Amino acid sequence: MSKNQTITKLTSRATLAFSLTAIGSMTIASPSAQAITLKISATNLAPPLGAGLSVVWFGLHDGSYDLFNEGEIAPPGIETTAEDGITGVEVLLPEFLEAAANSAFDDFDFNAFIEGKPTLANTFTGSFQSLLYDSPLGLFPGETGTEIVTIDDDDIADHRFFAFASMLFPSNDAFIGNDDPIEIFDADGNFIPRDFILLGSDVWDAGTEVNDEITFVQDPINPSVPFGLDFLEFGTPENLPVIPFPGFSTDNVFNAVPFLFNQNADFTVEGTQVARITITAVSEPATVPEPATFLGLACFGGGLLLSGLKKGR
Repeated sequence: MSKNQTITKLTSRATLAFSLTAIGSMTIASPSAQAITLKISATNLAPPLGAGLSVVWFGLHDGSYDLFNEGEIAPPGIETTAEDGITGVEVLLPEFLEAAANSAFDDFDFNAFIEGKPTLANTFTGSFQSLLYDSPLGLFPGETGTEIVTIDDDDIADHRFFAFASMLFPSNDAFIGNDDPIEIFDADGNFIPRDFILLGSDVWDAGTEVNDEITFVQDPINPSVPFGLDFLEFGTPENLPVIPFPGFSTDNVFNAVPFLFNQNADFTVEGTQVARITITAVSEPATVPEPATFLGLACFGGGLLLSGLKKGR
């Protein structure tokens, strides 16, 4: 059985750049089509100096997409996200890249890093994907990322289910995500609001890298987030199935970077809240005119303008 817990989406940094669904609703809508606008958010619920989250990837799909399965080897897209906090969607969002150029990622070439690698972005088979983040580093304790997505009624079947994933740091390959699809529209197209809190007991171990937390311990003076850009892909590989996160190898990781983490980063403590994900409707279903309607209104408006000009002569 899975630990289906959703998190609500975080900061809507790239809606214009990446909300293709919303654009589609204006260009392919049928006469009197309905549209619903969703607010997807993710919040890091860790206490101060607690565990961080990388950018939160999310995707909407028809239910056929399988992000990962407990007890099985992690798919390559999960491996890249769980180990390095990279999803591949970063390069699709110009606003994200612009923000990254003014952050700890200023010298990091996302395109070069993901070249030839399977990522969540290039292995996702659904209809829409994007990121939730407060900064390119992701979500530190108390931070929220949000995205606004508009879905045409005719497209709901392709957007009925929600998937998400994010790395937790400091860790080698701990992550949050849902191994079963989360339904956000029923078979009749009715929206199902979601509001989930994820606990430390809901965190997964990808099984792709040995849990030694060595990158933080080795370089406490110049650490970078989420796991040290100089140490991406630095860990010792392993090939184990995805399981609930078993715990840290040592407490040293909580003392290595005191200005980023302390013992509050131990999300394995019973009852520790890690994240909250919410999906809410921010508007009632509204009628979306078909393209011909937009054209007709434009022609009508143009006719009025020309009429006014003639009268003014």
